[in-house]
Amino acid sequence: MVVNPDDPVLGKLIGGEPDHCDYLPDGTVVLWQEPECYINHSCDPNVYVYAVDKDRFMLAMRDVSTGEELTFDYAIGTVGGDWLDCRCGSPKCRSQHRPDFFAYPVARQLAYLPYLGFPFVHMHRERILGLLKTEAERSHPASPNKRGG
Repeated sequence: MVVNPDDPVLGKLIGGEPDHCDYLPDGTVVLWQEPECYINHSCDPNVYVYAVDKDRFMLAMRDVSTGEELTFDYAIGTVGGDWLDCRCGSPKCRSQHRPDFFAYPVARQLAYLPYLGFPFVHMHRERILGLLKTEAERSHPASPNKRGG
């Protein structure tokens, strides 16, 4: 649901909780709907939310068993979140985390790249290109200049 950021519906529907919204690069605010508004964080998520324009889709990151809780990592597609205590129960639980994609270790950022939506990638293009360039240089260092002699 697209809403005006000052719309009182935000306070009524989500208790004024700005974390239950997506803020698109054009200034549009999208209020999370079912089922995503009920999905909890996990340090080992099984779904992610992918946005196309103002439409949102819940997609699986891996096979999800019948009866398994749907979870996503709040940092996928987020910047500047506050530190949170985590009790997700996953063996990969970090105990505390900051929902900020760029605050994660490089390995986790690289693992999450396929799950980033176009608006996030577009908005943070330079930082993502820098991440990729640094990783490419780390993975494939330049060969020393060899000259015959």
